[in-house]
Parts: sequence; structure tokens; C-alpha cells
Amino acid sequence: MRFFREFGETTRDEQGNPIRAVGGLKNVTELREQLIKLGMTMKAGSIGLWSVALCKDEKFSMDSPCTYDDEFRKLLGFVNESDFPNLISSWFDVIHPDDREAALKKFTDRLHEPSCRDSYEIEFRLKKKDGVYGLFHAFCTYLRNEAGNPIKVLGGLQDIVKCPAKPK
Repeated sequence: MRFFREFGETTRDEQGNPIRAVGGLKNVTELREQLIKLGMTMKAGSIGLWSVALCKDEKFSMDSPCTYDDEFRKLLGFVNESDFPNLISSWFDVIHPDDREAALKKFTDRLHEPSCRDSYEIEFRLKKKDGVYGLFHAFCTYLRNEAGNPIKVLGGLQDIVKCPAKPK
């Protein structure tokens, strides 16, 4: 079975009537299969993803919108946006109080200082929906524009306890 993405465009006259239509198909079977494999790998490794898009001249705040995928929420016992809103504060609010300052510093140092490495990894405790803390490994990278300003932050979260054992 093959999968295709279709695209097209219609040229119209001054009255809005179509006068010509062109289009095509692109075979996306291989891309679809790769995405399925990636999703299966992430699920098997207990990895959830998140991202923050920063608008031009936007300053980071705890109210900045953040997108969490279903696996991210599932790792913490949440179901959807109603119980874990798409705000960066949702994540920082569940970081153990003893780990919060270090996690926030690591995140913001790289956000505001282009000379810092554009990625990092950190381990910290997160409070799950049931109130129990789990140990998690977080990783993150910053995408910057030509001026060095961050435009997007992408990251992942892995449950250290649930992740598969590394081969010896």
C-alpha cells in the first residue's frame, strides 16, 4: 500500500471563476513509515516530547505556551490539556522543589545567552498526577535565528525508571 500527499493550486479570473487548476501527488509512504517507527521507538523508550515557539521579541515567561505530546502527559499520569495545560508553567510546577531552581537556571541560561551550548540534559524529580515523584531525564535544544535569538525550544522527557535497561 502507498500513501500520497496531494497538492494543487487554482488560477482564477477577476470575477473569481476558476480558469486553470494544476496539482500533483507526492509519495509519502517512506516518510510515513519512518514516523511510525519513530513513534514506536519513543513509546518503547518512554519518551515524551514538548516544544515552545517564541515569537519575535517575545520574552520567556512561565505563561509561555508549550506543546506537550500525549506521551509526555502519559509519563506524568495526565490525559489531556484540561488536566495539564499547554503552558511551560505546567511542567515547572511539577518539578520537585529541591530540583526546581537548577532546572530553571539550566533552561533560562541557554535561552538568554547565545554563547551557551544550545542543548542540555538534566535529571530531576517530577510530581505525577497521583502525587508520587518519579525520576526523569530531560533533554532540550534551542533553535535560533540569524541574530542568535531563540525562536523555538524543543525537548524530550524520559522516565528513567520505566526506560528499557541499557545492554551490558
